[in-house]
Amino acid sequence: MDTIKVHVLGTLDPAIRESLDQSKDYESGEWKVSGSIRTTSFGMPKHRFTAVRKRPHIHISGIDGRLEKALFHLPEVLHGYNGIQIKSQAELDAALERARELIAEITCTRVSFGIFTRVDFAYNLPCHPPALLASLNNLRHPSIRKNTVRYQNNAVQWTGGAYTLSVYPKNHRRADKKGFPHDRHFETEDNHLRIEVQAKTKAAVKKLFGTDGVAPHKTLQFHTIWAGYRKFLSKMPVGATTNAGPCDLLPLLSLCNQQGVRLPCGKSVLDWWKEGKQPETIRKVLREINGISFTGESFNLTDLIPVDPPTRFLDVLPDGSTREVIVSPEPQPGTI
Repeated sequence: MDTIKVHVLGTLDPAIRESLDQSKDYESGEWKVSGSIRTTSFGMPKHRFTAVRKRPHIHISGIDGRLEKALFHLPEVLHGYNGIQIKSQAELDAALERARELIAEITCTRVSFGIFTRVDFAYNLPCHPPALLASLNNLRHPSIRKNTVRYQNNAVQWTGGAYTLSVYPKNHRRADKKGFPHDRHFETEDNHLRIEVQAKTKAAVKKLFGTDGVAPHKTLQFHTIWAGYRKFLSKMPVGATTNAGPCDLLPLLSLCNQQGVRLPCGKSVLDWWKEGKQPETIRKVLREINGISFTGESFNLTDLIPVDPPTRFLDVLPDGSTREVIVSPEPQPGTI
C-alpha cells in the first residue's frame, strides 16, 4: 500500500474556524490550515479550506468547516517513510487508525473515512533491474492508451486517466514538484524494482480493488487489493521485441543507458555523448532511444509476483539501502 485518497467526515476545531473567519491562516505544531471565500452563482459565500500536515504528510480539503477529502501515504503514516511497505491487514488497519488520530488533531468531532477515490499499491520486487526494464521498455498495458515513457534514472511509466503503472528503483527516486523520479546520484543497491499501480478514480478503485464490483467502504482488504494488483499486472503482454539494428549508434546508446554502463571517469555513456550537443539534438535522440528495446527472455510480470500476499518483503530505507523482512502469513478473510 502507498498513497490513498478518501472521503473524510469531521468538523474543524472552533478555534481554527474562528481564525479562518478572520482571514488568518492557522498554524499549530505540524499543521497549517488556509482558507478562502468563494461566491456561488446564487451569491452565497462558501468558505473553502485546505489543511496540510508536514510530517507525516497529510493533505485535507473541506468547505464551511466540514472535512471532505484527505490524501496521505499509508507507509509514511505508520513507519515514517514510504519505502517501508505495508505488509499485512493488521498494518493496513493500524495505518488507517493512525491517520484518523492525526487528522483528529484539528477537529472537534470523531473522524471517519468513507469511499476511497484513489488507492496506490506498490511492491518492491527483488530482481536485476536492467534486464527487467529492458524487457518492459516497449510494452503497453491494454487499460492505458499512452505509450511507455522511459526516464533516464532507470524508470518506466504508463500513465492513463484512470490508472498509472510505474516501475522504478525506489532508492533512486526523489519526489519533486513534477512528481516523477530524478536520479539522486548516490551509491545504492540495484537489487529491486518497485512496481506501483495507481487507481486514480472511484470507478477505478471499485473495479480493481473492490469485492465483486462493490467499492471499498471505510476499510480496505489487503488480500483483495493484492489480488486486484496481480490481476492488473497479468494484462501486460509477454516478453519484449527488438526494433533496431545492432550496429547503429542509437541502439548502442540505448543499451548502455538501460544497462547503466559508466566510463572510467564515472560518467554514464549517455552523459558523455551529450557533451557539446545542442539541446534540440539531445531531445530528439532521447525520444528515439526511448523507443528502442532489445530481445529478452519471454515472461509475464505475474510470473514474478506471488499469487498470495508474500511473507518476504524488501524494504527500502531512507538512506537508499534495503533490508529483507519476513512476516507470518495471514489467513484470508472467511478462512478462520
